[in-house]
Amino acid sequence: MKRLFTLILIFLSLAASAQQLHLYYQGEAVGNGDTIRYAYTSDDFGRDILRPVIAYANESSESYHGHVQAISQDIADGHSLQFCIFETCVSDLSTPIAISLAANESVDVSDARVLHFTFTPNASGVTTAGFAFTNDSVPSDQMVFYVQYYSPTGIDVVSSLESIRAYPNPATSGVNVEFDASLARDNNLVIKNLTGATIYSQPLSENGKMYVDLTSFRNGVYFYGVEDKSGKMLLTKKLVVK
Repeated sequence: MKRLFTLILIFLSLAASAQQLHLYYQGEAVGNGDTIRYAYTSDDFGRDILRPVIAYANESSESYHGHVQAISQDIADGHSLQFCIFETCVSDLSTPIAISLAANESVDVSDARVLHFTFTPNASGVTTAGFAFTNDSVPSDQMVFYVQYYSPTGIDVVSSLESIRAYPNPATSGVNVEFDASLARDNNLVIKNLTGATIYSQPLSENGKMYVDLTSFRNGVYFYGVEDKSGKMLLTKKLVVK
């Protein structure tokens, strides 16, 4: 009987912490911490680019009431970015937009309520912004993803950035991080929590390898990546600490 009661408590705990809202881009699920990238060309300078478009679904028998807003934003000089849901658009990315869905309701790409972005580049560079969908009833139920726009001149840099990896992941007491050694100059390895706060920052090692002690980290989801000397996040990836 005691074991049954314990199993019921575990089940209820898992159900309460289950992610209620799921995101989709081009028909594929967007994972917590994923980065969606779009390359623009010089032909796009001065024009609005309406990409990407994010669909979402309430995969629960309960209604969903939440909001979406930016938790981080690194806007390159000469760039502007705003996000919209239905007829509501905000250029102050930290301004929340409310979202309400009925039980098991979804918003696909043909629905006016999709999340979409208006990006205007008037110069080359890389713009990255992190967004969070937050359940108002369960603030810990949060989906975080990043949108990045980069110019062709930044393709080699993006390729180098993609080489960064952390292992083991999930990690426990510590994690090894490897990256292209060419990134070491004037860039930092940073780790942020789900709110976007930096909890670790160190200059990248010139040998392309670093070890981070995680013994003081609480269990949960974090995001690691490369930050330049101006404080702009160039890339983020998910790190799980158990």
